[in-house]
Amino acid sequence: MKQSLADSLVQTAMPDTLAQSVVGDAALPMQAEGVLMREVSIAEMLGSQSVNTIPAVLVEEGGTLIDDWFFQLLALLLLTIFIFFIARHKHQIFTMLGRMLRGRLPEDYSAGRRDEVLTRSFLHSSSVIGVLLVTLLLTKYAPLWLPESFDISAGWQSTVAAALSVAAIFAIGVFEQGVLRIIGIVTHNGDVVGTMLYIKRAYFALAAIAMAPIFLLGILSAEKVTAGWNILLAAECAVLTLLFIKETLTFFIDKKIPILHWILYLCTVEVFPLSLIWALTTRS
Repeated sequence: MKQSLADSLVQTAMPDTLAQSVVGDAALPMQAEGVLMREVSIAEMLGSQSVNTIPAVLVEEGGTLIDDWFFQLLALLLLTIFIFFIARHKHQIFTMLGRMLRGRLPEDYSAGRRDEVLTRSFLHSSSVIGVLLVTLLLTKYAPLWLPESFDISAGWQSTVAAALSVAAIFAIGVFEQGVLRIIGIVTHNGDVVGTMLYIKRAYFALAAIAMAPIFLLGILSAEKVTAGWNILLAAECAVLTLLFIKETLTFFIDKKIPILHWILYLCTVEVFPLSLIWALTTRS
């Protein structure tokens, strides 16, 4: 009785067209306990247009894109530009570092002396290095901030991350320059605004020159010592940020501008765009 009941259940739950034991694409007839069964292919079960796919894992959670071809191409470009920059502007680099260490850089803030220490060519070249450096930093850790809703193949993830990074950098630069220019027009203090922009460009150049070799050594070194380079890079960034804050505070005091205006400047021009992009990224 039990056997006949089991046979009826098999015939009901596994009819001739669906009874299967998938081993391959071939369909071979089998005889089991009086029930005729055969293997069927996936296309026969799910339809001729079905596709057997395996979800592709682009980058492990918390990983980086350091082995991606586009990231390596950008790193090679940064290295090449940095070498040519050092060879061409080494005298200006040592002059700028010496004046900063001796506290004499504020003497160069006047419009007539700015080009004597840091020429336009020097500032433009260092800006390119800085943009490339920040782009590489953001692209390296793109898996941490790229929205999961982005359906990007593994070969193009770094390209999209780099494009978004460059767009964010230029958006911040345009916003900061626009706000400072508007303040200069409203308050009729164009010279003060010009000096602030000069200070920002000087420290951006200093950050690019100081951080680029550390970053390049970090991505070229063995994985065991990468953490050490990253700690050194973070410490260097923190020191440069503190020096920039000190420099701007000293400038505001020398110009007899209220400290409240300096705090408003930091919050509006420096902190707000970064915090906005951070909030949008984490929200995504």
